Amino acid sequence: MTGFTTYFVNKVMDHSLGGVSWTPPTTVYLKLHVGNPGPDGTANPAATSSATTGTNIRKAATWSAAANGLIALAADVTWVATAKESISHISGWDAVTAGNCLFTDELEEAKNLYVGDTFDLSAATLQITPEA
Repeated sequence: MTGFTTYFVNKVMDHSLGGVSWTPPTTVYLKLHVGNPGPDGTANPAATSSATTGTNIRKAATWSAAANGLIALAADVTWVATAKESISHISGWDAVTAGNCLFTDELEEAKNLYVGDTFDLSAATLQITPEA
């Protein structure tokens, strides 16, 4: 299943409807997955990473202003493949390491990578559809 995590939904609902103070993350970090990340975003992490770190690092993402329930990346997010793998999902986090998963999403089409290939997210969008 993909979408916003229970952690994120509870924070937004408590803040918006329950009067509970919450400071949203100043930066959202994206992580790649080779299968469904699961409800907490930790399953099936990709090996693909920065060539210098050798770990599945999260990349900072910047977003445009939301409109009509839709928000899109404002700039490309790029990884360099360090392993042969097929990227099928992403997750968004409130910290570069550890932290809380905010959402997961399945790519429209899995991307097969070989060592040295780049993986670019350039048109990723998140959407919340309001009730009509």
